[in-house]
Amino acid sequence: MKGRIAFSAVNPVVSVLLAVRDGGTVLGDAVQSVLDQSYREFEIVVVDDGSSDGTSAFLDELNTKGFKLKVLRNCASIGLTRSLNLGLQYATGKYIARIDHDDVWSPEKLKKQLAFLEAHPEVGLLGTAYKEMSIDGLSVRDALLPFCQSDSEIRRALYQYNPFFHSSIVVRRDLLQSAGGYNERFIYAQDYELWVRLLCHSQAANLPEVLCFRRTGELNISFRKNREQRLNALRAKLLWARLNGFSLDVLGPALRDLAVVFFPEFLTRIVRRKLHGLGRQC
Repeated sequence: MKGRIAFSAVNPVVSVLLAVRDGGTVLGDAVQSVLDQSYREFEIVVVDDGSSDGTSAFLDELNTKGFKLKVLRNCASIGLTRSLNLGLQYATGKYIARIDHDDVWSPEKLKKQLAFLEAHPEVGLLGTAYKEMSIDGLSVRDALLPFCQSDSEIRRALYQYNPFFHSSIVVRRDLLQSAGGYNERFIYAQDYELWVRLLCHSQAANLPEVLCFRRTGELNISFRKNREQRLNALRAKLLWARLNGFSLDVLGPALRDLAVVFFPEFLTRIVRRKLHGLGRQC
């Protein structure tokens, strides 16, 4: 980590929410990218979900150096969804920003998103474009899913795939609270299901600039738990269809989700490669 970085944690405008279990060496990159933000009026709320590696010691070290993180510790793991809801209880900002422990922000991310949200009060949920990077962070490639910027594009995309990168979003805290936070019945794809409920009450958008980087590979939950992720994503798609009317747009993606869920494991990677190709055509 770099040297001490002072920032105001008194009446923060943004609460940055991070839940982590065994963050390993990549956690430092995520935290540093938050501390490097040009926008300074934020707090960092970290939920350590029963880590057994050096995560707890790393967070303690940051606080002794004056970084002023709010650190909550679960004695035993309760999972990502419940950990995020726990962190939300201690978040005090007007806005909630999310970052996963293995992802990275660009320095201007919060500044640009806050400027947009202040200028567009009708938008309650705002993400950004992103790119994917390797586990070691040395190689970067374009995101595989089609990018959606406007509210109308996002609403159509929800029938087919999750149009937001979780670590890119900033959401108005009052909107998130009125929706009841994350649905704890969703162990995976909890973000997808949350967007469905939030967009019943607010507009959404994505900034076209790449302001986030998503680490892919064995560390990533979507990679390790792909079949469970697909099943929960399917539930979110069907919820969106039930709330907003059936569309043929949901049919193909739903069938592909079912294929990944029920195909034998040795076929899963083949199906995922096909899905990436289809995703670019959506």
